[in-house]
Amino acid sequence: MRNHENPSHPAAWTACAPGTLQELTRRLRTTRQRETARRIAAPLVVLALLAAGAWTTSQALWRSEAYYGGISCHEVQANLKLFATGQLPDALNQRITAHLRECPWCQSRLRAAHQQLPDEVGTAPRSDPSMPILASMKSVS
Repeated sequence: MRNHENPSHPAAWTACAPGTLQELTRRLRTTRQRETARRIAAPLVVLALLAAGAWTTSQALWRSEAYYGGISCHEVQANLKLFATGQLPDALNQRITAHLRECPWCQSRLRAAHQQLPDEVGTAPRSDPSMPILASMKSVS
């Protein structure tokens, strides 16, 4: 076999246009940088999403587990409209009142429920025990 028939032999090579090798080097470097960034970014995005989900879940669990006045936030939320319209037994009403004096999250839910009451058609509270509690609650910032 002759040298000029072997494509890997230097005699078989042809000259490149000026700048061709620099352009190929630049493209290869850019491709490698993008690939490296993708390999690093993908796991970071997954970790960030997992962390955000864990934080959101922990906040939801913390809120539902708050326990003031002998009653949890979950129980208060389940009875909030009845509390706002004065339709709860006295014992439960007192526990919810005690809870609301301490829990800023439930205070904000009560305020929201109280603002919605006049908009509901055909529901007129027989008495509004939540009004004094709204005035006496700590300010929610």
